Order: sequence, then structure tokens, then C-alpha cells
Amino acid sequence: MMGATVNGSWARGFPLDSLQNNATYGTVAFKEDIPLSQVGVIQFLADNNPDIDAIHRITKPLPMNFQSSSAVLVPKHSFAPYNAQATIHSKLAFWGLLLPGTVTGRVSDIWRSYFAQCIFADTELRLIFAPPKIHQFRNEHNNLGDLNAEQDLYNKAGELITYLSSWTSSETSLAERLEHLFIGLYEHGYIELEDVTRAQFWLGVLVETGYQFPSFKGRH
Repeated sequence: MMGATVNGSWARGFPLDSLQNNATYGTVAFKEDIPLSQVGVIQFLADNNPDIDAIHRITKPLPMNFQSSSAVLVPKHSFAPYNAQATIHSKLAFWGLLLPGTVTGRVSDIWRSYFAQCIFADTELRLIFAPPKIHQFRNEHNNLGDLNAEQDLYNKAGELITYLSSWTSSETSLAERLEHLFIGLYEHGYIELEDVTRAQFWLGVLVETGYQFPSFKGRH
């Protein structure tokens, strides 16, 4: 959809068991203008050496560029992994900045993106992928080392999305819903208890500083 110059490409964090599922590739069926008040995150892509996983780097060539000049709005109740590079969080999505610390760095920002999108469904916030504004020249990495660090992405991403798609809470406060989500993620083995405590501190700090959480809209 974004005109990648390498065929069959995918983003870091995309569930590998869905790579052959044509329904996950998506099509631009319509253009939709949304107000800025509904934009949660804008992920700008990167030309030359974008954020792909170790399997992609080992099996496919680089450089890779994106030829589309149009942004893509992710549909409601859909999930797409976004990272921590060239990514803008709006004030309404500021609560979604917390990175889990009990998983590897190659997993942390992707898990954050999926957790946040679960709550986006409560707030009508949306995710946008925008054409590249940068050329990334990546520092030296060990692909096999990255492969080991990304195991949760390969083994758990599909299950995580299934869990988040059906997750619910009786709370109507966004802060309490987010706390309940982290507790559920711990109970299902996606994070450790330390991250639940970290989330509670993070939410407490936001409340103490007067941050206004978006209102709960419900899931439609």
C-alpha cells in the first residue's frame, strides 16, 4: 500500500503466521478525512533501511524505499505495528508513550504500539502511516542477535492481537482501563509484574501533573 520497492515486505512486529493471509495486506478502499482530534499516532516510514525484523533482513535485499506519496489511515479495530522511530504521538495519545521494560528492546516499542491500539478503540483515536520524511542509515547490528531478541514478536504477536481484539473491561475511566489492560497482559504472559507497577506509576504521574485523558467513547 505504501509502494515498497521490495516485494513481500513486512514491518517488524507483523505476525509471521499472517504473512500468507491476503486479507492482512489491505487495500485503500476509500479516502477518509479525520479531524486532528482523532489522530493518536503518525508513523513516518523511512527510506533506505527501514525498520524491519531480522528474518526480513536475512532473506530480502536492501535498500528498500517507499514510492507512495499518500498516507494510509488504519481502519478502526485493526492493528498494525508502529515503532519508536520518526513517530509522533498527539497529546491525546500521550498516555500511550510508556514502553514495557521487561521485554527486549526489539520487542518493547512494538508491544507498546499494540497495547495502545487496544485503547484507541475506546477513544476513537486513529493510527496513520505517512510517506517517508527520512533516510535511515542504520548503525551496525548483528542480525542473529536481533533474531534472538525478537523471539516474542515471532512467537506471540498473533496471539497477542487475538487477545487484544477481544479484551474488555467494565471500567469507563481510561486510566483504569489501561491499568486493567496491563494486569491482563501480565496474567497472560506478555509482560512481567514489574511492567504493571511501572504502568501504575506512569498513570499516577499523569494524574498528578493534571493530564487530561481522552474520554471513554466505548467500542462501536
